[in-house]
Amino acid sequence: MNAFCNRVLGFLVLALLFAACDKADVGGAPKPVRNAEQWSQYVNAHTGGTISKTDSISIRFVNDIVDDAKVGTDAVGVLEVSPPIKGELIYNTRREILLVPQEKLQSGQTYRMTLYPHELKDIPKSLEKFVFDVSVIKQSFEVQVRGVSAQLDAVNKVQVVGMLNTADKEEADDIEKMLSASFKGQSIGINWQHNPNGRMHEFVIPGIERVADKQELVLSWNGASIGVDKKDEQRIAVPAKGDFKVSHVRVVQADRQYIEIQTTDVIDSTQNMNGLVQFTQGEFTTQIDGSVIKVFPAGNLTGEVTVTLDAAIRSQGGNKLGERISRSVVFTSQKPQVRFAGKGVILPQNQVLAIPFEAINVHSVQVTALMIYENNIGQFLQDNQLNTEYNIQRVGRYLWRKTIKLTAPQADKWNRYTLDATDLLQSHPGALFQLSLSINRSNSTYSCSEADNAVAVAEE
Repeated sequence: MNAFCNRVLGFLVLALLFAACDKADVGGAPKPVRNAEQWSQYVNAHTGGTISKTDSISIRFVNDIVDDAKVGTDAVGVLEVSPPIKGELIYNTRREILLVPQEKLQSGQTYRMTLYPHELKDIPKSLEKFVFDVSVIKQSFEVQVRGVSAQLDAVNKVQVVGMLNTADKEEADDIEKMLSASFKGQSIGINWQHNPNGRMHEFVIPGIERVADKQELVLSWNGASIGVDKKDEQRIAVPAKGDFKVSHVRVVQADRQYIEIQTTDVIDSTQNMNGLVQFTQGEFTTQIDGSVIKVFPAGNLTGEVTVTLDAAIRSQGGNKLGERISRSVVFTSQKPQVRFAGKGVILPQNQVLAIPFEAINVHSVQVTALMIYENNIGQFLQDNQLNTEYNIQRVGRYLWRKTIKLTAPQADKWNRYTLDATDLLQSHPGALFQLSLSINRSNSTYSCSEADNAVAVAEE
């Protein structure tokens, strides 16, 4: 065991403490309560804050609260929920009570959980009830149309591409009921690609035939299938056959910033683009990708810029834009973030043990170290994997928290650094460690508006 543990370092990226410039939208919250301080000796963790309507609710304890015989049995009477939630309430392990809802939780609702200790092992019966609140994300959605583009596999046909985003998870079938499209009075099909997170849903409306005259596609949406009272429509211009136009311009904030210019025809990739695209902020390069022109700035930008297309730019069919087009877009500074690079938890035996991590728009990060004693590793692994932390207070201890300055961070770009863990492991041979990275406003180089700065940062 010792030889293995000398080579192991568990690390966990905690939820970032940088909560600025984001607001939770929940309603119906009851007045806050203050529990007896003595409960910190018994309750290790519980579901809290804002959750998805599909989530379960759990309470984990520092020590066993039931014997093995009760694991998996009904825990009704121990936890009271207001308003009531239909579902299964059980002793999930000797140290956890789990509530699994039978149906989705009510969007935007706040539930009050009241725990009574009288049936729980080794918790004083005289201790007052333990109360906490759980709020459910208030569902909402938005539809974004990214423009009309040439359909590469069909002549004289275009497609409309867009995104439907929801605040909380939704089933694919319910999402697909929300949108409908019609062209020249006829319903037209929509193809979907749903992100596994249940919140991002890309759609494509293909096979829109271009005719001699300009037409309109009508895109309608209705939130009834996901319980949102919101409906509207958007009329999208479909260019006439042979009419070469710019349909959409947007900023893409990826690992490398660029401007995406969507056109209605496949662009002639053999033409020399020098002088045909102009940019107000320094040097840049261009790339043609089907019906899209991508403009890559030489460096990272923040603020408003203008891109101008010359009238002589031509499509693959020989049609020209015919007019000089200028569009202004805004590059926004990315919010501060920090993350470990990769998901590994085992470090090889080296003279220097370095953990890679990445950060953006911060000049420093806070590193917290927790140690699990060598003799307690087996106990810890009974309830955990290497990258989780249930019951860590019982089997280990807090070591330190340090602020590490980052050298020469480049703005609006993910910068890679390494965290030297050599001294930590050499000072405590045989132990298991968990490291967490976190940031707050004092670590960031990001400027919030006055309204954003008014948002309070929650602290645990």
